[in-house]
Amino acid sequence: MWWLLACAASAPIVVAEAPGDAIYLTMVDRFADGDPSNNATIDLSDPQAFHGGDLRGVTAHVDDLAKLGVGTVWLTPIFAMRTEKLEGHGAFHGYWVKDPYALEPRFGTEADLAALRDALHARGMRLVLDLVWNHVSFDAPLRTEKPQWFHPSLPIVNWDDPVERETHEVHGLPDLAQEDPEVSAWLVGAATRWAAYADGFRIDAVRHMPLESQRAMGAAVDSAAGRHVWRVGEVFDGDAARLAASWEGGGFDAVFDFPLRYALIDVGCHSADPGRIASVLASDRLYKDPSALVTFVDNHDTSRLITECEGDVERAGRTIDLWLALRGTPSITWGTETATPGKGEPENRASFDWAAPQPLADHLRDGLAKRRTSPALAHGTTRVVALSPKLLVLDRTLAEKTVRVAWSDGAATWDGHTLVDGVTTWDEPNGGGAPAAASPVSFRVTGLPEGVQARVVGSAPELGAWDPSRAPVLSSAGDLTVSLPEGVVAWKVVVADGAAWRWADGADSYAWVRAGAADFLRSWP
Repeated sequence: MWWLLACAASAPIVVAEAPGDAIYLTMVDRFADGDPSNNATIDLSDPQAFHGGDLRGVTAHVDDLAKLGVGTVWLTPIFAMRTEKLEGHGAFHGYWVKDPYALEPRFGTEADLAALRDALHARGMRLVLDLVWNHVSFDAPLRTEKPQWFHPSLPIVNWDDPVERETHEVHGLPDLAQEDPEVSAWLVGAATRWAAYADGFRIDAVRHMPLESQRAMGAAVDSAAGRHVWRVGEVFDGDAARLAASWEGGGFDAVFDFPLRYALIDVGCHSADPGRIASVLASDRLYKDPSALVTFVDNHDTSRLITECEGDVERAGRTIDLWLALRGTPSITWGTETATPGKGEPENRASFDWAAPQPLADHLRDGLAKRRTSPALAHGTTRVVALSPKLLVLDRTLAEKTVRVAWSDGAATWDGHTLVDGVTTWDEPNGGGAPAAASPVSFRVTGLPEGVQARVVGSAPELGAWDPSRAPVLSSAGDLTVSLPEGVVAWKVVVADGAAWRWADGADSYAWVRAGAADFLRSWP
């Protein structure tokens, strides 16, 4: 159990790991102002200015989060940072760190941080701090004190180039050379200092640092702290194969499930075929522990849920219901309860309005309560039971317990059950059967031009994991047979067009691979 804590200034405490435990993300400046004396200059009317939130404000609302069903609070960076705007962009978010060894005075003191930690632990809750290992602020003293610690000041031009991603500057921020032993030791020292207060760390910008350095630094923090410190990596990538590789390569305990987030928004908010979600869940075979994935519908770097759902509160609520019925550890963003809107920065980082109605709070509270009483929802394996353009039925099975989850786009009847518009769940005593073994599956494409090289590309590694260069080639007659495991695969056809690829028109097709599955057909283009 990794939540065995021996924290500074408090007695050792064992915090139970609750099934389906949820994380709550709060951007400290945007949550609650518990100590106006540390505000310096604030302007509540300016979305790019500081709004006065601090650690005491978070502590004042710990009971509210506990009642929601939250088990872990994740704070955006609270360390000494740039506080002035840069070209109109605000610094309130905390990711422009100047000194990771010191707290930002606007957010409070170490005594305030200890009080928050203790308040959480007294309720069996946990604290995760956000670490910025990739870069420092534009005006950090380290730039002049240790210029040799930084990569050359070059922008990322090709975001698909792994060398540029790891050695060039993200949005112009000075890029630390984590492969330098002095740099990694400096970062480890700062993390070790805050491990006395934190139960875990969220590591920012994982894609922009060498994975081997992150693995080594994580191990060094554990050694210095004298215990294992949980780490979740932010791998901002919708590709399941790359996500799995980063998870393993960086030695993280968990990573954020961006592939599922995109699918949830497509299906829940935009009425996409639910095969979109089923095909993402089929990639669970790539992960070492799918239930450890941190799932979410929005965060401080994406459009907010209610904005994605075009202001439709009912649709947003149904999307939350579906999200919380799937595997993983949910991460809720401050203000989701109040349906806070925002397409991009800084609107998606608005302050929590404690006087506003909370139309989505019941969806969150009820969904989290179901996860606590039904471990199969949080940790169970997933198997597709039914799939159509308006229906997805899944079995969530753990040990001998199966919960059946049905998503319906509109009211429907299925297998004797009346389904509502959204999610319906029930215990299924006959569910959880063994999945079928991998079997040959046939794809057939009609209408292909003569003489072209066509390929079937899709979400499964056997179909190239959406990379046409790795996808299998169709025969001249438009046929392909490939062995696939049970599950749903999203697929399309591409044809070679010189050095580029031309993709088939229209939406993805979905192949539900199971015992007795028929051939899968599509016409070009």
